[in-house]
Amino acid sequence: MPLRLLGHAWRARLISLVRYAAVSAISTTVGLTSLALLVVVGHWPAGWANLVGTGLGTTPVTGHHVGTTPVMGQLDQARS
Repeated sequence: MPLRLLGHAWRARLISLVRYAAVSAISTTVGLTSLALLVVVGHWPAGWANLVGTGLGTTPVTGHHVGTTPVMGQLDQARS
C-alpha cells in the first residue's frame, strides 16, 4: 500500500519508527565498536572498557532525545 494512501498520522508514525531504529542502530554500532577497540587494541580491562563503551554508545541516543523532545511535545499538543 503506497504511503500516500495511509494518511498523515501513519506517515508520521512510520517516519518516527525509522528515525528511532536508525538511532538505535547507530548507538549499538558506536558502543560495540568502541568496546571492541578498547579491549583488543587498547588492552583495557573489560570492566572499564564496558563502562566507557556504554557511555559512548548512549551519546547518540541522548542527542536524538534532546533534539526531538520539543517536536514531540508539539505533536502531542497538535493531537489534543
